[in-house]
Amino acid sequence: MISFASSIWLWAMAGIIIPLLIHLWNVRKGKTLKVGSISFFSETPISRARSLRLTDLLLLLIRCLIFLLLAMFIAKPILSSTFSSNKQGWLLIEKSTIAAVYREYSNEIDSMLDRGVELHELGGNFEVITLADSTVNEQAGISYWELLRELEHKIPGGLPVKVYTENRLARFDGARPILNLNLDWKTVDTNHETTWIEQAYTGYDDSIVMVIGKSSGEGTTFNKHVLSESDQMINPDPLSVQYENDTMRVDTSELNISIYADAGTKDGQYLAYAINAVKEFTKRKIHVNIVSDTSRMENADWLFWLSERKLPVNATAKNIFSYAGGKMHSVVTNFSIQNKNDLIPAYRVYMDTIIRNGAMIWLTGYGQPLLTRHTTRPEYIFYSRLDPKWNGLVWSGQFPQFVIDLLYPVQQMKGRDNRMIDDQQLLPMVKTSKHSNARAFTRPLDHWFWIIAIVLFLIERIVSYRKQKPANV
Repeated sequence: MISFASSIWLWAMAGIIIPLLIHLWNVRKGKTLKVGSISFFSETPISRARSLRLTDLLLLLIRCLIFLLLAMFIAKPILSSTFSSNKQGWLLIEKSTIAAVYREYSNEIDSMLDRGVELHELGGNFEVITLADSTVNEQAGISYWELLRELEHKIPGGLPVKVYTENRLARFDGARPILNLNLDWKTVDTNHETTWIEQAYTGYDDSIVMVIGKSSGEGTTFNKHVLSESDQMINPDPLSVQYENDTMRVDTSELNISIYADAGTKDGQYLAYAINAVKEFTKRKIHVNIVSDTSRMENADWLFWLSERKLPVNATAKNIFSYAGGKMHSVVTNFSIQNKNDLIPAYRVYMDTIIRNGAMIWLTGYGQPLLTRHTTRPEYIFYSRLDPKWNGLVWSGQFPQFVIDLLYPVQQMKGRDNRMIDDQQLLPMVKTSKHSNARAFTRPLDHWFWIIAIVLFLIERIVSYRKQKPANV
């Protein structure tokens, strides 16, 4: 069924009056021209009525259609349709997993298809597919829970739904949803192991450190290996390391960190201790410079501005961590960095600072920002201080890990995360409702009306040109 998003513009169809008036205006009274040889013949009555020729009628029809199509284009036509409400239900599989799913559940799938269960794609527009539509090029990345949230609004209520997916934890993002679906969910075991080189760099003692990542169904781990110069995994030119089928260039750079803190505070000392702990643990080349002169902060990789003073203009570090400043407020709350069960107390925060262009990283228990990152540049704003009087961060075991993640962000594992989710954990919570949230699918058609109008305009120009072209004598 076709409907219109802005139906008020259908009044523009009245524009067909324009070509009608043009054609009526062009119907004029004929003229009589007397020729000398017949000038003595008596006059006969001249017919005042003249019929429009067929060509004129064709032009009139085309021009009217153009105005109608343009009016419908402006009104934004939409094709509304609903899925078939097959009582046998739906079977949903991703195209990229059809082969693996069918190998494990071929008897079940064949039995359901024989009973009339419809096979639909899990993703996209949930279109009807066949087992032959398997593909290995599909970029599957949307959370299964998010796909089921969309499905809830596109399937008739109460219809049996059978879903087959892989069980990689990476495909289950966010909070577990509450859905009104008659759902049966089965998974294909994806338990296999992947290893890769996560990092490779020269240590402060000129050793070469290689961090190997390993991911399986049970979890993901990272192991550090210190290599000697004669190790066969080292390639000298260019300096790189090789582990199994993975190769990585060795990072030989040094990280330069500048710390500025107000006199009489220990914020800079707490941070310097944490950075030194990171240096000893990772063997990274890290140079820490505690400065009091702002002119010595130029060209640093990191600047930690641990002061309520305004950040100077000449602070040109590649990355900046600074205090929000402003009025201090006493609070009784907590926050977490990574482990949601390991809460860190907070006693004082800056609350009256206007937050702009910042992505929230940490929040207090009241939902107030505690750490934000600028959306367009590597600048972090901390709405507290690295001081035990303000919070318990510096005494937390999470503090050194936070510093590591800040200085050396973990790279995305590029699909290497093979951790599995338990079948009971993946199931969404079910709400009981007799009403369906299903809504009709909509598909915009305005571009088709525009294309047809352009084609008709070209036809109108051709017909009009041929009509006006004089005949050869």
